[in-house]
Amino acid sequence: MSLARPAAGFSRTRIWRLVVTGAVVSAVFAATADAMVGYYYAGPKSWANGQDASSSYATTHNFNDMSASSAGYDKMTTFVDNVSYSWHNTVRNTAYETIARWASNGTSRKGYCKAYTSLYAYCFVGNSNA
Repeated sequence: MSLARPAAGFSRTRIWRLVVTGAVVSAVFAATADAMVGYYYAGPKSWANGQDASSSYATTHNFNDMSASSAGYDKMTTFVDNVSYSWHNTVRNTAYETIARWASNGTSRKGYCKAYTSLYAYCFVGNSNA
């Protein structure tokens, strides 16, 4: 059985290169579509009741996470803007992860997390495309 002849100007090698290049570009795009860019601003460490921490200010922060070693620990995450120093999108719960989100809108903000019980946890702030 013979394969169809490629269109003028396209060799079989060139077609395969285009197919492979397209597949690689698609794979890279899919892998980075849900990428998280950020940093740990506290921990992992043991926290005392009432202990808190905050990140530096940035306009790109839209994700703030406080993760404990397991569920059942009372904790809170929020964002603080650097104009009125108000709290935004505060989340307090006892889930394994406590996540606050605030869509990027040019406002400079920092991540802030607080433990309301003794626990082992970390705080992470960043930009999520998810």
